Amino acid sequence: EPDGTLQGRYAKQHLVPYGEYVPGRRFLGFIEQLEQIERDFKPGTEGVLFEVDGHRFASIICFESAFGPLVRDFVRDGAEMIVVSTNNRSYRRSSNSEQHLALSQMRAAETGTPVLHASVSGISAVIDAGGDVVRSTELFRNQAVTAEVTTATGETPYVRYGEWAVAGSALLLLAAAIAGRWRRPPRPRARRLLAHAGTRGSA
Repeated sequence: EPDGTLQGRYAKQHLVPYGEYVPGRRFLGFIEQLEQIERDFKPGTEGVLFEVDGHRFASIICFESAFGPLVRDFVRDGAEMIVVSTNNRSYRRSSNSEQHLALSQMRAAETGTPVLHASVSGISAVIDAGGDVVRSTELFRNQAVTAEVTTATGETPYVRYGEWAVAGSALLLLAAAIAGRWRRPPRPRARRLLAHAGTRGSA
């Protein structure tokens, strides 16, 4: 808070496997490289919403933005905005930063909630409730991005029905593809023109 008091604390619920913890560590002791991960972090167990100027938002930490159901739960609990905090520096100039930004765009579009994608090394961006990038910074460029954010309330089909909305959309797409294939008129067979070569004899 402005007076220095702690409003709340959120602990990352989805840890990075083989980065922040080792699944089945006791069975993988023969892999020496895993010794670089000295200890396993403990994941958080509950979501926490924070408040700024009367608006509630959720704080998603890095890899967690890949999990639609997690973000959906925050929005169902009343989050009007999502803040994704990340540091992709170790991935250097690979496509990881753009992929991570695309994940935030997907979370915004499916929940109808604006997302602030804040990265230590870039790309940082402001994403509107439709999933479009309003403002962004470049990779490995010391920049600050500012924009006016319109918070959102209400429920999209995904927020209301969860993965059933995704499954239903996939089934409708499959049905449309099958129907389109079934109703497609047969292609006419190409006519083969056979040229018969003859020899003329001379008398």
